[in-house]
Amino acid sequence: MKSILIIEDDVSIRFSLQEVLEAEGHRVVLAENGQVGLDFLLSGSKCEIVLLDLSMPVMDGHTFLIKFRENFPGNGLPIIVMTAAGTSVIPKDHPQNLVLRKPMDIDKLMMVVEESLSR
Repeated sequence: MKSILIIEDDVSIRFSLQEVLEAEGHRVVLAENGQVGLDFLLSGSKCEIVLLDLSMPVMDGHTFLIKFRENFPGNGLPIIVMTAAGTSVIPKDHPQNLVLRKPMDIDKLMMVVEESLSR
């Protein structure tokens, strides 16, 4: 069973993603902001993929990416960025194949998740 960390402040999106991913047989861990997600990883907990919202209170997705890279240099953990904003807000060094636009197409979400997990 693959573990997926969802970092999303919108409760309805967070639980909808959880429901879809668990129905596909994945274990899901939820975090309501980047700080909670980072703390989860810093505690030594593992996951195979992160679904990351960019716009959140406490610690946004941009700051999470910076802190993640500082604490886990060279870590190949796939981080799928989810955003309703335009492409200008996506970090320049982030792989474009790991970006999903909100509202998300569930089939595309599952395709990107499965491709990322199979690497």
